Amino acid sequence: YEGFVDKHNLPPRYFEPEDGVRLVPGGSSVRRGAYVAPGVIIMPPAYVNVGAFVDEGSMVDSHALVGSCAQIGKNVHLSAGVQIGGVLEPVGMNPVIIEDDCFVGAGVVIVEGILVRSKAVIAPGVVLSKSIPVYDAVNEEIR
Repeated sequence: YEGFVDKHNLPPRYFEPEDGVRLVPGGSSVRRGAYVAPGVIIMPPAYVNVGAFVDEGSMVDSHALVGSCAQIGKNVHLSAGVQIGGVLEPVGMNPVIIEDDCFVGAGVVIVEGILVRSKAVIAPGVVLSKSIPVYDAVNEEIR
């Protein structure tokens, strides 16, 4: 496209061994401006966009996308093909927030503004487009 300009033209981020991040070779990309904590594993090909935050002990599996400004907690497993929505614009939109110790099944789509509470398990193929109360199946109560 003639005249096309990426207004967020940030090159990929590089990691050193002392960063403690395992970025497996094979086509993954983490943009500069994203924070990836020590102990994170990124399997190829995966993409972590600018402004994203991935906390320690988490795994971003193959073909997963962590969108702009999304926040991924500690010990979260993002399975293959997961799409986590990002938000840079419009100003005022909320990012996706996935709290600690969650499992997100293969092919899940979580769009902008969704909050996934700690220890949640999301089945493969689910599309979350609106936050809903948590149903505790063990205690049979809504939180």
